[in-house]
Amino acid sequence: MIKKGQTLRVTSEDMTRFLFTLDNAVDAVLGALDNAVGGEVFVPQINSYTLPTCIKAIESLMDKKATTEVMGLRPGEKLHEDMLAKTELDFTYEVPDINLLQIRPQYTNKTYQNWEKYNGPEFNSALWVKEDIEELKVLIEEGLKC
Repeated sequence: MIKKGQTLRVTSEDMTRFLFTLDNAVDAVLGALDNAVGGEVFVPQINSYTLPTCIKAIESLMDKKATTEVMGLRPGEKLHEDMLAKTELDFTYEVPDINLLQIRPQYTNKTYQNWEKYNGPEFNSALWVKEDIEELKVLIEEGLKC
């Protein structure tokens, strides 16, 4: 669309999204499978970006300016993504040697690994925004290789 000079329709310039490559997603799934006991949820610790940051990174990669039109959120669309809620923090642990968090069920008879408790904030894309366009360009280029 940018190459053709077409307008990019953007829902909101405040919108944030978590981004990672297909290879990173596969690593997260395999890490969850390797460490699963049963009943828990695994969340990858990844960065998020605003739509304007994404557009700037793509413009830089393509060496061409994009034209955008803000059209507003669609029904049911979220401005930010939630992967780990505040209510889950008490049950969240850091998986060693991989960038994953493990959220354990509240009520279970299972015995889980003796891992360190996660002491960070919830994972909402608005809280983890990166503005580093060069870093995002690298992420995009890595993703294109998948």
